[in-house]
Amino acid sequence: MQKIVIIVCLFALIVCGCNKPERVTGRLSSGDVVRITEIVRQDVAKRYGGFERIKTIDETNGAVEVWYAGKHARWGEAGYRLERTTNDWKIAIEYFR
Repeated sequence: MQKIVIIVCLFALIVCGCNKPERVTGRLSSGDVVRITEIVRQDVAKRYGGFERIKTIDETNGAVEVWYAGKHARWGEAGYRLERTTNDWKIAIEYFR
């Protein structure tokens, strides 16, 4: 019985979208947010072997800043600046704060 409860709780956490950013600002479609999140997750996994929680996604003038919390970040937060290419998003700069 306890195993079933644990499985149900894990499923609920996954379905509820606990991986969603805390704050998204600007005029981004839900598809853009998903794609940006995927790009950032892949790059962090490639560089550091794991991923942390995305805190904010801020869009201004066609560029997007993504900040995430993580143990690999120098001061607890790091981020990326992404710019839109013809068909997708591309990482332009990596930030630390």
